[in-house]
Amino acid sequence: MKLNQKLMKRLRQERVWTQDQLAEIAGLSKRTIQRIEKHGHASLESARSLAAVFELSTNQLTVPSPASRLPLVLSLLLILVVFGLILATPVAAEQVMLNVVLKQRDLALADVHLLNDPGAASELRIDDHLKLIFKAVKTPSSQYRIKVLIYQDNDDQTVLAAPEIITDRQQSGEIHFADYVLQITPD
Repeated sequence: MKLNQKLMKRLRQERVWTQDQLAEIAGLSKRTIQRIEKHGHASLESARSLAAVFELSTNQLTVPSPASRLPLVLSLLLILVVFGLILATPVAAEQVMLNVVLKQRDLALADVHLLNDPGAASELRIDDHLKLIFKAVKTPSSQYRIKVLIYQDNDDQTVLAAPEIITDRQQSGEIHFADYVLQITPD
């Protein structure tokens, strides 16, 4: 085991003991005291004897080995990883409420609120004429990226348009297609 040799020497000198005197009081050889003060290496029995003489615990005299610090290092690393995930997750996995207004020329076809779950899509159908699929995510810069897949005549095979807008909270973005105007406001 490795003892703190500087601490050992300081404790001995504070008591104004020679190495011979410490060896005698601890029941160790002078050579053992010299080796400990020079290199810090000691057996468990020697460490216990010296701890008793200085009225300390053995742990107070030892130098933590790199292996004994490993669990602490791993714990700190784990905390950092978890903290990083916690910080990153809310940005990437937040529900987004979309206020959607669809107009054809000046006629309002829809004025709805859609709750867009993380990783999911919200759908809006307008009779048999249009189907709109919305996917919204909050970006790391706290803006909203909204992608819209527009199908005409409810044909799931042919995408009429797939525009994307980036806007701020409570700021409208508009998409124009055919004779329609789609206004989207994240809330």
